[in-house]
Amino acid sequence: MALSTPFGYFRPLCAITYWIDWHIWGATPAGFRFTGLVLAALVAALVVVVTRRYTGDAALAGLAGLLFSLHPYHVGAIAWVAARSDLLSALLMLVAAWSFDRWSDRPRALPFAAILLYEAALLAKESSVVLVAFLFVVALFDRKRRFRGMIWVRAFLPLTVVSLLHFTVLRAAVLGGTELRQLNSIGAWRGNLFSYGASSVVPLPSEMFQERSWLWGGVAMIVALTLLAAARLRKGKLPGVIWPTAVAFTVLLGPSLIAFVQRYYYLPSAAAALALAALLRAAGIRVGGWIAGTLAVVWIGTAVALWSAWFDAGTASRQLIARLVEISKTGDVETIVIAGSPHRVHGVPVTGAFERIVPFLGGRQVSIRTAAEFDYPTPGDDALAKPLEQALAAGSEPIDLELVVERGRYSRYVWPRIDEGDTRILEDGVSLRRDGRDRLRVRITPRAGLRAYVWSGGDITPIHRLPL
Repeated sequence: MALSTPFGYFRPLCAITYWIDWHIWGATPAGFRFTGLVLAALVAALVVVVTRRYTGDAALAGLAGLLFSLHPYHVGAIAWVAARSDLLSALLMLVAAWSFDRWSDRPRALPFAAILLYEAALLAKESSVVLVAFLFVVALFDRKRRFRGMIWVRAFLPLTVVSLLHFTVLRAAVLGGTELRQLNSIGAWRGNLFSYGASSVVPLPSEMFQERSWLWGGVAMIVALTLLAAARLRKGKLPGVIWPTAVAFTVLLGPSLIAFVQRYYYLPSAAAALALAALLRAAGIRVGGWIAGTLAVVWIGTAVALWSAWFDAGTASRQLIARLVEISKTGDVETIVIAGSPHRVHGVPVTGAFERIVPFLGGRQVSIRTAAEFDYPTPGDDALAKPLEQALAAGSEPIDLELVVERGRYSRYVWPRIDEGDTRILEDGVSLRRDGRDRLRVRITPRAGLRAYVWSGGDITPIHRLPL
């Protein structure tokens, strides 16, 4: 069992759960998704438990848990088996927070359970490091939970030391360094914070939201201000949980602010759900009920759209991987090249570590190369500039394939990056040339053991056997 993922993450605890699932379910996707559903249900229950402990309000905790469970952005975390780290880390962080709070009632010695759970959360996903800051925010806003005297030494300091040792010693020893490449794009955090905040109220599909982020963000702000005004007029003051949850929401996002990704929103949405629940209840039946009904329509519509997107991506992924497994079993195949390979379909990831997946599913170990990856709106779309037989330059050696770069919602050229007029040499005798803004030419040099394919009509079609 690998300690690191193909993308350079150190998440051994998450890998253990996959190992267990594999031994229980084999390669059956339904078994892995069942585990994800169980984890999601446990997280939702813990959101209610922890919220009730912090607020002392069972009705508010129940409403917050309901909103958390129904948020459509959680579709990705549940539907995508590879997103289990979000579910597992959220579960462990909530249990750690609950354990720490129970210990703080009568602090003795060290909060060993909370410390162990915190390290377990880090072993599930690196972003769990924000738990220390979250506990500090809780103590800052709640007088009964403020750190006093030896609590700083017995609790806050040990938790901080655990995080430092995890990143500088344990993680560094396994990965060979302490670099966090994910933080290279931290400069976009303001816009992403705005998008995450707006999505707490108006959670449209990411591509649709980002096309007009300021418009939908403005709609979300109008809804939030309406609820704030209604709550103030009805109660004479705002619910006390609003400001702590706003700060906790920002803290829980933490490292996730590097990008606007739906599954990164998973645990932070618990804080957003609490704030929204408090405002809806404080606004009263007339205003709060009307807004809740309107939001329900938006949330349900988005959930249906996202489940449809995952279905489309799953269709493409199953076909692509099944064909790669089948092709790999051909005795003379050493390298498979796929031109116009799907990177995402309907906004959902399809590409992956194919060289590891294929042997895992019974195929033979072969080299798999993707020459030009695209995002497609549906599984049946492709990047061919013209019908396949015409797209191939007849009689040419090597093979020249002309692709078109479509630009639109869920449609774009993704990888590798190449400027207009430039040529890029890839591995295994493959080169790319960007002819203007919208044309891409893939050149593949045939050789023994190499099989070339192109994504066409929802499948990979051989191009090495077509007459030239």
